[in-house]
Amino acid sequence: MNDWFKGRAWCRGMIAAAQILKEKNGCIMMISVGRQSFVVLVTTAFAFLLFASAALADPVTPTTVTAGTSPTLTINSSGFFDLSKVTSKQISISPASGVSNLQLSNATPASATVTFTLSSSAPAGARMLVINTGDVNVSLKFTVQANSNKCTPSNCRLPRFCDENDKCVQPLVCNPRCHSPQVCVKKSGGGNVCETPQ
Repeated sequence: MNDWFKGRAWCRGMIAAAQILKEKNGCIMMISVGRQSFVVLVTTAFAFLLFASAALADPVTPTTVTAGTSPTLTINSSGFFDLSKVTSKQISISPASGVSNLQLSNATPASATVTFTLSSSAPAGARMLVINTGDVNVSLKFTVQANSNKCTPSNCRLPRFCDENDKCVQPLVCNPRCHSPQVCVKKSGGGNVCETPQ
């Protein structure tokens, strides 16, 4: 019975140590115990602590990405947290605004590559790359910076406007002028023509 209490206290110490390590590099780690046995809890806590120790260097690189691009992030583990068993369905980015096509590839026990697309309107600020395998939940911090080339009213003055591709363009002009409901559109062979939207 004494050994059981000592083991339980040791496990709490390991988890506390992991909690201390997380504060140093934006790496948040949690263990979901649920109905797992004490042996599994101790093993998971030990592996988690080693992952946290390795993550203190560069748990995710780069740490800053730009809106309007398709970033590639590399995540690293000591190998005790086996990244080769992680699937794309077990990763997410929070908050997810502006994020699409999230994929995980080139996974080995020690590293993996995460790719995704960031819209040009993706909000700047801190994000979390989350790995959730059920028993282990790891959140790695990175930052999204605004796209300096994004088309906005401040850098695209009238009569120009921002089109659907986020480019500052001149409005089309037809001669003679179009009358509503017709609009001026660009012909494939060159020149502009009035057409009624379908």
